[in-house]
Amino acid sequence: MKTIYLPELCSEEELNTLKGHHLDDGWILHLFDEDVDLFSEDGKFILSFRKKLLKETEVGFENYKKMINPSRGRGASAGQIDPDLLYWKKRNLTNTNGISTSYTVNGKVSKMKINNPVYSTPIGYFDKSNGGLGKHLPCRLTSFTKPNLKEYEAGFPFLKEIAENYKSIRPEEYNKQL
Repeated sequence: MKTIYLPELCSEEELNTLKGHHLDDGWILHLFDEDVDLFSEDGKFILSFRKKLLKETEVGFENYKKMINPSRGRGASAGQIDPDLLYWKKRNLTNTNGISTSYTVNGKVSKMKINNPVYSTPIGYFDKSNGGLGKHLPCRLTSFTKPNLKEYEAGFPFLKEIAENYKSIRPEEYNKQL
């Protein structure tokens, strides 16, 4: 396994200007074809990459992959609103602001801002919320998990395998997250 220390590519301020933008391949400076741990120059852990660590036939991954639907609430990760995309051409957009937009339905402007649709959906449970969207919400199932509870639970061995590998590779970070 290789350990690599990388210099900082840009400042936090420069990174903030990139929020909501998809980066092109010019940002790829290293390709790894082997197990590697990456650290910043000052020794701060960045990530671990392991090849073929998980079983490719794991039922959980297949279950989750089949059930994921596009989400419109993923913020900057969904990128800039492009009114020329087919999805947006079908809607009457209003108050578009970079990564989010409202739209008009039957002459009324929606109160909720939405983002580009992306296949990135939270599964499992949400922690209790203390005021998100003006509501105090208890711990609850995500909108993905509730109708797919049997399939979600069938994937537990897959999630357990991920957790066990994470614990063995980065025990300190695992314990913090636990």
